[in-house]
Amino acid sequence: MITSINNRIEEALDRIPTRSPIVDFNFDLEQLPSSGLSPTYETEKGDPVDREWTVLTESARQAVLHNAQVRYAVSAFASTPLSETLPYEALSQIGQTDARTAKLIKTMGRTLWPLLALPEVPKELIVPDVRNAPDLVRRWQEKEKLKDVIVATPSLFEDIVEEEASNVGKEPGISRAERLLIIRRIRDARDVKLLSLMAELYDQPLVDEAQSENGLVSHYFESGTHLVIEAQALQQNPTLVDPKLWHGRKQIKDRVYSVQIAEQEYILKERKTGLHTDISPRAHVDGLTSAEEYAVGATFAALGTVAKGDVSLRFEQPLGYVEFVDGYQFSLFYKEAMVVGNPTTTLASMIAASPYWQNKYSQERTSEQSLADFAENNAQGMVAMAHALLVETIAANGYKNKDSKPIDSDNPDVGYVIQGGHKPTLEMIAMDFEYFQPIGKQELSDAASKSARFDMSSLLD
Repeated sequence: MITSINNRIEEALDRIPTRSPIVDFNFDLEQLPSSGLSPTYETEKGDPVDREWTVLTESARQAVLHNAQVRYAVSAFASTPLSETLPYEALSQIGQTDARTAKLIKTMGRTLWPLLALPEVPKELIVPDVRNAPDLVRRWQEKEKLKDVIVATPSLFEDIVEEEASNVGKEPGISRAERLLIIRRIRDARDVKLLSLMAELYDQPLVDEAQSENGLVSHYFESGTHLVIEAQALQQNPTLVDPKLWHGRKQIKDRVYSVQIAEQEYILKERKTGLHTDISPRAHVDGLTSAEEYAVGATFAALGTVAKGDVSLRFEQPLGYVEFVDGYQFSLFYKEAMVVGNPTTTLASMIAASPYWQNKYSQERTSEQSLADFAENNAQGMVAMAHALLVETIAANGYKNKDSKPIDSDNPDVGYVIQGGHKPTLEMIAMDFEYFQPIGKQELSDAASKSARFDMSSLLD
């Protein structure tokens, strides 16, 4: 009897199309992002894959700068669609022409190379995005399910088998290791795109006749890649478009990188896609294109400093964007010197040491309130005032931020500059336009009315 049931279950399992993943439990997960879908992006010294990728791509960068054949080969990847296999294809191609890179692949790529050489996870399985794609349906899970059915409701067994076969056929899912593999290799593929931009810019540099309109220099490469940069920024710093002075990038968070050009650091922001990880828990939602993010950023940066009382606000300043024909794109911003995260503790310590606030404390304190508590309360009030000023300013200029982060967020979209002295001040720098959207006339009117009724100084009472 038991043998007959087991045979029936095994026969049924053969009709349910569970898939064998590209990588699974037996794969060395240390080769993949250790923190899963919320990586810290700080390359650990012991991470062999990141270390090998850095060495190989630096070799590739040098080859692009010194070898015309390599530049010709790498330029072709500018129009190649972003994919998991792109890093392997690109380095293989470079290794065929550049002896140093070929040698490094053999000596330094022992951990990285087998990972890059794996087949890509079928794109149709990464739906709706890499974070929210269904988990892999495993044969043993289906077996346990069918065991319960055949014991509890044997008359429904065949119907359940057909239903499972249909459901699994539509959504077989991906393994956790596959999910992490996709994240790593797509991140590396974006590095290849930057190498291709370097190659194109080296052989097709901007010239004095480059199209300039509305203060922007626009340059199309033969691949169709489109580079737009502010004419003033280019005039002040021509090294921006000198690929010989591009020294790599460091990931700050999902779509955001710090890039070094000559001696200056800038912020590069990719347009987020379903292959990024910092996305909606339900499904990725498209934000602004890089061209739109530049335009909105420029609009708000032009406001300069907006001040109320002891707090002020300004917006990070963009200087251009790049669009590849396959849809990969990014915008570039000046890097600000600021504190990211909640500034309350630092601000409170400055308030406590401030002659102005010490005098105010002696005049207003209650018998039970310590100077530290007084300083903490007023620091919190200044931070809240800055956030209120941000919301008010965005609305007053006809926009809303659909992805606004709370004041105490671990992943804020603002930074701060704190000035000490007699009377400390707090400057907020807003730095994320990705989900800014225009608001309608009624919303604009409501926001203006609310702002008019709102006495910001009350936050410090």
